[in-house]
Amino acid sequence: MEELFRLLRTKGLKPDVVTWTSRIGAYSKKKLYLKCLEIFEEMIDASCYPDGGTAKVLLAACSNENQIEQVTSVIRTMHKDMKTVLSVA
Repeated sequence: MEELFRLLRTKGLKPDVVTWTSRIGAYSKKKLYLKCLEIFEEMIDASCYPDGGTAKVLLAACSNENQIEQVTSVIRTMHKDMKTVLSVA
């Protein structure tokens, strides 16, 4: 997965939300929660904004209540930020 992700950039392509979420999903299946959060941060830093699918994948990576609470907090923050970005003036 990582090799394919790097290959996109060498071909001059910019990863989108589906690509980033798929990358997170690969680690989510193995319950590698911290790696998922690391990639999520990279996604945000790359100015790619998560969607509902990203939230579901992050939640699937959780293996305890503390992780679920942390992801839920992130999702709520994303939702609030999206209202600001999408507001109609």
